[in-house]
Amino acid sequence: MIRVDKAKLGASILSRHIIKTGALFFTRQYVNPDLMRKKFAIFLAVLCLILGYLSYSWGLWTYIFSISGTVPPSPNARRSDDTFFKADGATGRVLLVHGLNFDASKLHPLAELFVAEKQSVLVPRLAGHRGAIEETLSVPTEIWFSQVREWKAGLESPLTCAGYSLGGLLVTERYLKGELECSGFVLFAPAFALRTPGVLADFLIRMTPSSFTVPSGIPQAYMHFDHPGLGPTYALAQVLQSFDRLLKEKKGQAMPPGVVFIDPRDQVIAPEQVRERIRDHFPEWKIVEIEAVDLPENHAFHLIIDEPHVGAEQWLKIRNEIGSALKR
Repeated sequence: MIRVDKAKLGASILSRHIIKTGALFFTRQYVNPDLMRKKFAIFLAVLCLILGYLSYSWGLWTYIFSISGTVPPSPNARRSDDTFFKADGATGRVLLVHGLNFDASKLHPLAELFVAEKQSVLVPRLAGHRGAIEETLSVPTEIWFSQVREWKAGLESPLTCAGYSLGGLLVTERYLKGELECSGFVLFAPAFALRTPGVLADFLIRMTPSSFTVPSGIPQAYMHFDHPGLGPTYALAQVLQSFDRLLKEKKGQAMPPGVVFIDPRDQVIAPEQVRERIRDHFPEWKIVEIEAVDLPENHAFHLIIDEPHVGAEQWLKIRNEIGSALKR
């Protein structure tokens, strides 16, 4: 049984349902349109948003849930350990970092591709992805930065920095910051730009506490928690803001070679904006298009990290591109 801060978790779950009710009012899925005009529905939605925020701030629900007993762990919580793949006769090391609310073990097929190229691989777990849901109720940005320093200290050079989505953004941002030394980059759908408008993201961050829990949009087989707190999401936003600042400060700086795999139909990152940033700031990097296949489980086109999501032909293409990138 994972022990969590019951007060924060309980309050955030209740607040989430209050806000969800407001959203239903707004979309008229909950009320009779004949009796509830649009303006009144908007008023109720805003009111519910405010009540959702205050329900935690007032401390009323904090007291109620502090005496309600232990909250059970999410059924999808995965293991908390990092994994190291040792290659025989290794000629280099790879740091391979996972995405947001992503079960790091699902990157193991990618790790095996690096091992086949005589690269030993560390697949770590970021804070908020180590089996304790309480870690998702606060913003772990500084913890992530500290983890990167620890991983760097434990890995020998030359080091290839690799990552999927959030992981690709994080290793690149830390390199630009001077906190990580990379001989090359191999990135999969890096979160250099998101489809969610920055203004909307800033509004949500200001209005919604990080302790709110929300349903995850990641396919069941890949997600870490069913209803994580917003803390890691807000941390991603902070890393992206730092990345944007560093791009301006370091414009024109020489970068190690890199290859970036992108699905042109990606519905999480903004592919064209990612391409633009690579062209403007990392012009020597190679961009490879990989299209995710449509699986029975509905989800956004974003996962391009194992053979089932890209098919045998494209998986071989990924392997060959990784091999070529490591030889540069």
